[in-house]
Amino acid sequence: MMTKQMDLLTDPVLGVLVSASYVASYNHASLADIPPACRVAFSGTLDNRAVVSGVFSADPTTASAVVGDNVVAVVLVSYSGTDISSPLIAFLDQSPDLPVNPNGGDLTFNWDTTTYKIFAI
Repeated sequence: MMTKQMDLLTDPVLGVLVSASYVASYNHASLADIPPACRVAFSGTLDNRAVVSGVFSADPTTASAVVGDNVVAVVLVSYSGTDISSPLIAFLDQSPDLPVNPNGGDLTFNWDTTTYKIFAI
C-alpha cells in the first residue's frame, strides 16, 4: 500500500480466515507466509471499498460453507492469484464476530462502523 504494491480500491481484496495455529508476525509479507493448514477459509472479494481520510471501509464480507478449525482472525490480502505475490494488508482479530466455530454454514464478517472502520492509517 505504502510502496504502491497494491491498490485497496481496485485490487481484489479478500479475507483469509485463520485458526489459532497461525502466529502473526510483522515479518510476514504475503499469503505464502500463512501456512495452508492455518487457513480455514477465504471470503469473497470485499465490495464497496472506500478510503476516506486514511480510513479503509467496505461492506460486510462472507465466506461460504465454512468448515474446519475455530476462526480467530481475518487476514486481509490483496490477492493476485498466487500466494507469493499476494501481499498481506491487515491482521484483524478484534471483532464481535470472532472467534467463531465453523459449522458448515456461511460466515459473515461485519466490519466496524465507528470512526476507524476496518482500519485507519
